Amino acid sequence: MKRILAFRCAAEDVMEKLFTRIGDREDITCYVQENAVREYGSKYPHVKFLSIHENYFNYDSFLKSADIVQEKFDRIYIPSTSRNFNGFDEIFKIVGLMKYRELVLFNCDGWEKSEFHTPGARVRESIQSGIAAFYGRYVDRHFQGRYRKL
Repeated sequence: MKRILAFRCAAEDVMEKLFTRIGDREDITCYVQENAVREYGSKYPHVKFLSIHENYFNYDSFLKSADIVQEKFDRIYIPSTSRNFNGFDEIFKIVGLMKYRELVLFNCDGWEKSEFHTPGARVRESIQSGIAAFYGRYVDRHFQGRYRKL
């Protein structure tokens, strides 16, 4: 049984497609807005619903109240009512804090894009950003501002 986390950040028909696709044999946890917990709880009894106290996902308030950041998930689903994921910055920041194996973007057409997360990915990213920062300081010191910025 896989541990799955989903965010309710799409219309109800997209969420229905998502829960149908996942099935009822998985351990599913879903974050929903507080006013929708009862409705979704009765419609999908096999899903554990956690409420957020706002109408949208806010990174700062999530940090204050979420113990779930410490848990590990096999998959995290981010559904979207549109075909693209514009305006999902807060959710992507929240997911960046979490431990997971696979991130699945699920749009209104039922299209999925998976991104596998390896433990070394964050280490690799931090090494690359450290090298870039070191190189930038080196160039500044070596050329002392006498180079042409683009």
